[in-house]
Amino acid sequence: MKSKKLIFSLAAASFMSLSIFFKKIALSKNALPMNVFIQITIICFLVLSINLFILQEKDTKEKIKKIKMQNWKNFFLAGFFNLSAMLIGTYSLLLSTIINCSFVTKCGLIFVIILAFFFLQEKITKEKILLMVVFILGTYLVVTGGKLIIPHFGDLLILLAAFFLFGLYFSKKPIKII
Repeated sequence: MKSKKLIFSLAAASFMSLSIFFKKIALSKNALPMNVFIQITIICFLVLSINLFILQEKDTKEKIKKIKMQNWKNFFLAGFFNLSAMLIGTYSLLLSTIINCSFVTKCGLIFVIILAFFFLQEKITKEKILLMVVFILGTYLVVTGGKLIIPHFGDLLILLAAFFLFGLYFSKKPIKII
């Protein structure tokens, strides 16, 4: 079971990187950002649907029917965070480089620590503070190349997208369907 989760995690990280790569290619060929966003969203929906209804357990449909109304609200909130992250991330690629987008998005760990402090009352230890400082400095050096004092607007949009991406983990209670 653990190896199956590892494979799904690796696949998700790979698809996220490929998504950023292909979005940047499309945008560099003068594709409209909203069209790119819609196409990537449809592809993600199809891949996730195949995973959920074909590759997962056979009684998935029955489990979906048993979901309570409060959980549906949480799903929609998580969907809002995810779609916001994808939309802002697509537009940020117009104003920034693919390296900055990939790196800053992966540095959302900073937001996880901060949001866990506010929403889950987790302690912020010295180690977490050190980790956040190292990530912030590393992100700053990669994004600016050590040359600018202030990152570009596109890089700030990427940070906002990362906030939404990692903010969806804190949309009320964790939900487990499968």
